[in-house]
Formats: sequence, structure tokens, C-alpha cells
Amino acid sequence: MATHTWKVVSLDAQPSHDGHSNVINTVHWTLTGVDGEHTASTYGSVGVTYDADAPFTEYDNLTEADALAWVWDSVDKTEQEANVEQQLAELASPSKVNLSPDW
Repeated sequence: MATHTWKVVSLDAQPSHDGHSNVINTVHWTLTGVDGEHTASTYGSVGVTYDADAPFTEYDNLTEADALAWVWDSVDKTEQEANVEQQLAELASPSKVNLSPDW
């Protein structure tokens, strides 16, 4: 079984919105899977919608766990991890190879 690591690589934000600073509107993320000597990864981004009626977390108080919760609200975590597992399985036992003739 692979080890999965989710990471927020960057955040896009509006500098100012509705009296708040650095209002996040996009989370860019990676998921990396490692199984023995093989590594596979995927990248994505999700939009985040500001909700004036919801509690607001200031950027300085925002954690990676907060941002990943936004990601997992939009992305099927289990499906993404299964996709990385498939990539790792293909690396471990390729279903096709590239042959380079020497002529």
C-alpha cells in the first residue's frame, strides 16, 4: 500500500473583499503517492467561493488542513488516491513498453 501525501502548493486570493484581506478563491494542490521505489503524483486546483454568512478565517490564521478541507469538499479524495494507486501499479508492472530500434 502506498503512502499518500496531500500538499497545498499555492493559493490565489483577492487582495481585498467585503472588508477582509487576502480572500482565498483558488487552492492549488498536489497528491503524491510513494510505494517502494515508485512515485506518482497528480495536481489540481479548486475554486473557493466567499460566503458572507459563513465564518471567515483570516489568511494569517489559515492552515493547510483548512485549505485541504476546501479541496476535499470539491474533489473525491478516495478517487484521487485510487488514480495515484493505478499510476503506481503501472510503474511497478508496465502494461506497455517503448522499444527503440537500433537501426
